[in-house]
Amino acid sequence: MSYVRDLRGYGGRPPDPKWPGGARLALSLVVNVEEGADLSVTAGDERNEAVYEVRDEVVGAPDPCMYVIDAIDWLLREGATAPKMLSVGLHLRIIGRPARIVTLERILDHVRERGQIWIATRAEIARHWRALHGIPGP
Repeated sequence: MSYVRDLRGYGGRPPDPKWPGGARLALSLVVNVEEGADLSVTAGDERNEAVYEVRDEVVGAPDPCMYVIDAIDWLLREGATAPKMLSVGLHLRIIGRPARIVTLERILDHVRERGQIWIATRAEIARHWRALHGIPGP
């Protein structure tokens, strides 16, 4: 399929994705596996990522839980007129720590309390979009 892109986007009129259940936000939690991408002093890098990852993981957000919750709340507000989508990356070297997994628990508690959120995989979102717009599957 080929098409010409005009780069104007939706021009202030985004399509309604009609998320299941009337959700205003589709939320995808994505586990990121980074094999070999980590910095390492022994591999010649200038710094060891393990020293910095907890402090620098989300720039400008001292509390990663509130960073995600604030993003969810903002997109739900915007989603009142044009439903939205949010992907949250879960890096195993960070979220897998006992003091960090509670962050995910708090986010999921917030999602459950707020409602109007469809938790879906990226593949489920893509299948929904294809079905909605009559685009055949791969």
